[in-house]
Amino acid sequence: MRQLLAVVLLSLTISCSKKDDDSQIIICTGPDYPSWLIEKTESLSSCVCETAILIGTYKNQQVVEQRLVAPLCNGINVIYSYSGSVLFTSQNQQEYNKYRDGVAGLQEIWRCSSATAQ
Repeated sequence: MRQLLAVVLLSLTISCSKKDDDSQIIICTGPDYPSWLIEKTESLSSCVCETAILIGTYKNQQVVEQRLVAPLCNGINVIYSYSGSVLFTSQNQQEYNKYRDGVAGLQEIWRCSSATAQ
């Protein structure tokens, strides 16, 4: 069990890198993350409002959520299939509420830091 924990912690340490500038943006680029997701995090790296990327399981499929987490910003959250297709957005409140109630194992893998969000 200790060996498994050590391997998991080591892989997270290796897979998460901090950018060299002062933005404090952390991108976790695990070996299984698709290229579109890495491109998405790079495109959001200079966010105005703090944004997070989460991965979870919804209706027996892996999904990716782009969630606005800044309390003073108003925006739309987007739910993607793991292949990168938009499934729905929080603009459809009824579908988004079903998603929030039914998503399992939701884990944040990336966030543009509050140091860059204004």
